[in-house]
Amino acid sequence: MSDPCALPPASKKEFITDIGKKLVSAHGKQDFYTPAEVQEAHKNSKQYHETDYACWAMSVFCDQSSFNLYHELRGEDCDYTAMKTEMLKGISADHFANPTEISHLDADASWLETFNIADGLGEFFGSIFDGI
Repeated sequence: MSDPCALPPASKKEFITDIGKKLVSAHGKQDFYTPAEVQEAHKNSKQYHETDYACWAMSVFCDQSSFNLYHELRGEDCDYTAMKTEMLKGISADHFANPTEISHLDADASWLETFNIADGLGEFFGSIFDGI
């Protein structure tokens, strides 16, 4: 098996925001999206022509079983947990000095709450989105 997803997008916050907006616009608010829905959102994203980052977006917006099945069928060996952890490292309290700055996302943040990278991380990100 190979790992075609060697490099994450440089601006993770911008990337996640862009893909998230497209997913919500096209499919409404959901806890998770299918790999096909994420790929379509990525094809319409600002970053699509730079590099194929769809796999990185899948690690954030797909559930683990869908992510794993997608990559297994393609003969790719991508680590959901490691990739999701890397992507969420790009979102920190420093990026959100004012949590209302991300209210324009109008996105369901429950996927942040359902995945616990480290103790309290899910609650931390969930609290960022509370009240939005």
